[in-house]
Amino acid sequence: KIPAGSHGISLLLPMKIRIERRPPNLPFPGVAVPTNAATILRGPLLYAMPREYVLDVGMVFDNEDSNSPVGQAQGQNSYLLGTGPWRYALVIEEDTNADADLKHQYHPPSPLPHGQGPFAESLVPDRIIAKATLLPREEWDVQRSGRGHVVECATGSTSIDHYNTSWAGPLPRSPVSSAERVPQYIELIPYGATNLRIAEFVTTRGFCKKEKR
Repeated sequence: KIPAGSHGISLLLPMKIRIERRPPNLPFPGVAVPTNAATILRGPLLYAMPREYVLDVGMVFDNEDSNSPVGQAQGQNSYLLGTGPWRYALVIEEDTNADADLKHQYHPPSPLPHGQGPFAESLVPDRIIAKATLLPREEWDVQRSGRGHVVECATGSTSIDHYNTSWAGPLPRSPVSSAERVPQYIELIPYGATNLRIAEFVTTRGFCKKEKR
């Protein structure tokens, strides 16, 4: 019981990195596919790997009274064409000891542009450095049939010729084998600061090969 009067209260919010495993996927009624995929969290924040992409801009909606950041339209039709590698498996030796495999980094933020919050990939002040390995297409591919399957965009409709749009295919069950793989380091940032991302990860463990940075 706190007596009447003025009092100071300290609130401590633990921000330890933790790993949570996803429940089985339910692609169809009555069908459960266990993947044991991992999500990476720190306090209340979910972290994701931002994907590289090419931005195609369609119709722009703007007016002089916009409160948007300087140089940014009030609204626009944006098409994000994913590029670069994305089929990463995180190296996780033990879920209960996340700090051993995942390292948090914080850099004091720069002054924010007018109207811009910190949740932008170039402005977010913290990140998690994770060891990972790139899986071959034979282990984790895009969707080849059914909903979300590969479709080539019409000629001239995108800035990348013969661009294929698709969903990521089903994740292989974790942990996958680490044999004949070379680990490297990737960066994860808060989910809200990403535009295109991977946030549900395959995992592996037990590396012996030399790391690549």
